[in-house]
Amino acid sequence: MEENVTELAHILTDNPLIEQRIRETIEHHLKRGIDGETYINIFTSLKILVGTKARRLIVDSFLANSSKFFEDIREQIEGEGIDKVLPFLQYITALYGDELEKAYDLFGEKADDWRTADITAFREGGEKETWFIELDLTKNNGEKVYLRTLPWSALVLAQRLLREIDKAPKEMIVEELITTFNEEIKSFQEKFLGHSSKEN
Repeated sequence: MEENVTELAHILTDNPLIEQRIRETIEHHLKRGIDGETYINIFTSLKILVGTKARRLIVDSFLANSSKFFEDIREQIEGEGIDKVLPFLQYITALYGDELEKAYDLFGEKADDWRTADITAFREGGEKETWFIELDLTKNNGEKVYLRTLPWSALVLAQRLLREIDKAPKEMIVEELITTFNEEIKSFQEKFLGHSSKEN
């Protein structure tokens, strides 16, 4: 840690413009949208700008994103270097810490895969009450996918998805997920058909 602090202190002292360059580089990658490649792109760019040791310290401060991290550094390290490095780390972490944490969480994920899914069944009144299934997906790249459909139509979609999943190799699907899915199918059959698959 101390070696990394010393390295970053020298860089900040010798190159007064480096702080601006670091901010511009991070903002450049964040403006393109946070996805599975954002973290590694920033990680690589920082290495080009400040080298491996200083880059490690900057990234650690982003991922910690906590005042305790800076308090621990202050307790462990003394000297002029820390007086220059600490305010810089606190400043850029306050600016980008939350976004870099998100980028790290998405690291390696596919941009078009879904990250969150809100699925709700609800009914609307009127002369004839109607039920709907509402699907609201957020993809790893931040895009939203919204679908509002009737229950039978949602079931057709689920059926088609299952047919496509069946084409994938066996090792691509976790066994525990299949077990849980099977239990939910049994419950579904009992409600809508009055019996489970075992009785067929």
